[in-house]
Amino acid sequence: MKYRTFAALAEESNTGWVWLWQTDELKSRMIVKIVHNGRKVFCECRTIDANFIDQYNQPPRIPIPKTADNTLVISKWYRDVLGGIKTQDDVQLAITPAKIPFWRTVRAAAHHPDVMVRLAAYLGVIGVWSGLSSLIASILPPHLILFCLGTRMISSVITLALGVIGFAACRSARM
Repeated sequence: MKYRTFAALAEESNTGWVWLWQTDELKSRMIVKIVHNGRKVFCECRTIDANFIDQYNQPPRIPIPKTADNTLVISKWYRDVLGGIKTQDDVQLAITPAKIPFWRTVRAAAHHPDVMVRLAAYLGVIGVWSGLSSLIASILPPHLILFCLGTRMISSVITLALGVIGFAACRSARM
């Protein structure tokens, strides 16, 4: 769908959301995936309403039409991640709800404009990875042998697999 893009308010330039009109599919506070020319970003979706329009449409800003359902208010961070989208342009974007419950939240945190939120996501994934690896290593019985490999090898393989999953979850937005 084509969206008319508007710059986010200055006080929202470092927040992890975009503003859209509510649809049956996209509701407020939902994590969405935005795709433009093969580039994608995960973020939170907020709903444009009359209060937001009244606050946004203060001079000297270019006003948002009160009836345009294809409006997208998006910060520079997300516009740059999606390939340098300009404001006041009609841009073809695919905006869909993110599907996998835990994964979408980690992806949105990893794509957040605030570096501290991204760091917290990375450290959280590393913490879960370390905890699960330790738990698995402690649960495995010492006599367990798989393909003539000891428990250290099995726990190492499981640890490596969890690390790969964690790395995939924390891939940051590419500029």
